[in-house]
Amino acid sequence: MEKSDIRITHTYEDYLELTTTIQKLIKIMLLELRTEVKEFKDIMFLYSLARAGVQIESILDLWELQHYSDCLILYRTQVERLLTLHYLIDSDTIQEFDEWSFIQNYENRNKAKSDREHSKFLVNKFWTESRRRIEKYQRLKKENVTWTRPSSSKLEEIAKKHDLLFLYKYGYKYASGFVHPLSSDGEEEFGLVTGIQPKNGKQFDTIPIINNSIVVLIFIVKLALDETNFSWNEYVFKVLNSAEDFIVEHSPDYKEHMKVVEYMIENDIKIYKKYAT
Repeated sequence: MEKSDIRITHTYEDYLELTTTIQKLIKIMLLELRTEVKEFKDIMFLYSLARAGVQIESILDLWELQHYSDCLILYRTQVERLLTLHYLIDSDTIQEFDEWSFIQNYENRNKAKSDREHSKFLVNKFWTESRRRIEKYQRLKKENVTWTRPSSSKLEEIAKKHDLLFLYKYGYKYASGFVHPLSSDGEEEFGLVTGIQPKNGKQFDTIPIINNSIVVLIFIVKLALDETNFSWNEYVFKVLNSAEDFIVEHSPDYKEHMKVVEYMIENDIKIYKKYAT
């Protein structure tokens, strides 16, 4: 098997240990803030942490199954989420995004349950909207929410602005070829299912998928922490910064930094302070 990126020399086990540490850090932060968070902005960023932590686990599981195309689909959504978060911050439209998201969810649910052919099978308890949600939807429709999802060209612009163009090229654009149908879909899966590989085909390692997914995970976590209304202990960022160093230089310092965070939690030492509002 030939290398597809000569910079990468880590093993799957290296990445698994690193990912487990980052997931542990995410869980600690979510549990610490579960009763502190009140503002929607903070809630959104904490949800982003939870989603990022679960998504990287899905990518690892799919990689072990050799479902590499599906790994790339999730990797692409990771990159889109990171760039969209930057867009929301840059444009100061987090509240508008929340309103747009509510309308999208409400209308998608309504379209689904209005299907005459299958509506008789739907469980009313799940599909019925509360009076509160109905009133909120009616109010937002009157307010004419104009937020729109950033286009591919806009995401490229955002990537350039934040020095993330490499992620846009290799994550968003390249991986988009696995999201949207192409005539070559299933070529790799054919070999996986049948065990028959092309005689003259070269096999390249797929470990860069994991490497790049972890990079995006770290970027999402750091961005989310920077944008919350909380000041974080330096060792929280030391874990994340040294995780980046590990990817580049194999430095194991992230493990020692994580031990400090765990010690603080075990001894009821706060790892954050809330900014005065």
